[in-house]
Formats: sequence, C-alpha cells, structure tokens
Amino acid sequence: MTIGSLASGKRSVLFYASSEAVQTFDDMELKSSVSYSEHKRHMKRPLLEMTGINSDEISFKMTLSILLGATPRATHHALYYMMTEGELATLVLGETVIGGKWVVTNVSKAYKHLYKDGKQISCEVSVTLKGYN
Repeated sequence: MTIGSLASGKRSVLFYASSEAVQTFDDMELKSSVSYSEHKRHMKRPLLEMTGINSDEISFKMTLSILLGATPRATHHALYYMMTEGELATLVLGETVIGGKWVVTNVSKAYKHLYKDGKQISCEVSVTLKGYN
C-alpha cells in the first residue's frame, strides 16, 4: 500500500508498506521560521524588526533494507540526483500534498549492513527538503 511519494518530473521515491515490502520514513519534521533584524539603541533594549519569512524545511530519515523489499541503492540515487539536478519535487502523504514545491538540499547515507562482497544490504538515508517559493 502506498503511503506517499516525493516526486519530480524525472524521478520519484515511493513510501509504501505491505506484507511483501516496506520503504517508509522516520522522524519527519517540518520547520518554519522568520528572520529578524536587531536595531541597537542608545541606553535602551534593541528594537526587533521582522524582515521576512524563511522557506519551510522538512527533514526525515529512511531505513532502506533489501531484506524488507526496498532498493537502497536506487532510492539513494534518486534522491541524490533530485538534489544535484535541482529538480522541483512534490511531497504527497496519503492524498494530501504537503506544501508547494520542494528541492532536496541535503542527502546523507550511513551504510548499515553489507554482504561479504560489499553489496549493500541496508542503509539509513537522511534527507532535507527546502520549500521552493
């Protein structure tokens, strides 16, 4: 059953869970923030001025294992190329589109388990998305 996806025009990463395979995310976090400038004043506290709204940011981790039916290498490559090609992506969870368009700004991979020939069995991928306004 498909839980959601992160998809650009060229590539997609599916989030799914079934009795045969699991490829989902953990610890998804949405961050929103604003920027302030601080104006110093003589013998008074600084005056704060809101100068803008920052782009939203989403981060999550994925544990990818061939033992769970996932494809660690292919999924990591899709995320990596979304990032390096600057592809605009849509994040969908269930039937809900989350935010507008997103870009992948950071992808890191921790190798967890390998076969004796060096083939990946599992890895943990950390992903950061930034809202593209």
